[in-house]
Amino acid sequence: MSSKENQYDINTYKTKVRMSSKVRILVEGPDDKAHIANLLKTKKTRKQFKIDVAHHISGDCEKTRQNNKERILKIHSLCKGKQYFSNLFYLCDREFYKFDIDERIEDQMITHEVDSNLNWTIGHSIENYFLSPEIIADAYRELDPIGWTHKLTF
Repeated sequence: MSSKENQYDINTYKTKVRMSSKVRILVEGPDDKAHIANLLKTKKTRKQFKIDVAHHISGDCEKTRQNNKERILKIHSLCKGKQYFSNLFYLCDREFYKFDIDERIEDQMITHEVDSNLNWTIGHSIENYFLSPEIIADAYRELDPIGWTHKLTF
């Protein structure tokens, strides 16, 4: 990520949030922003939302410089429980969070997980919520050169 893409550092971002009257949602990347924006368009509300992207915030240590999720977790830890950040919500893609990976892979997340205003997707990523068996079957049928996928049923 080049420095041109970074619009501000973590402290500047926190200041922007404090000064904002909008409900803000911090997501990992530009695709997440597009998905959340599309979902919000379907809601009839007078609230104003601003979707921020962690990709545009520069990290301040080795972990946060390399990883959008780590930036979100760092900002959450700095803002959690502080009244003047109550307008800030966070969405992290689960990916491998709370999986016990050993000889067997075990899912340790029993229910939807929320920590204050931090929400984790239950599926691997937000994009998983937009998949259905029919969409997947249609994609395989389209790509199937020998026609065996006509037998797929859901």
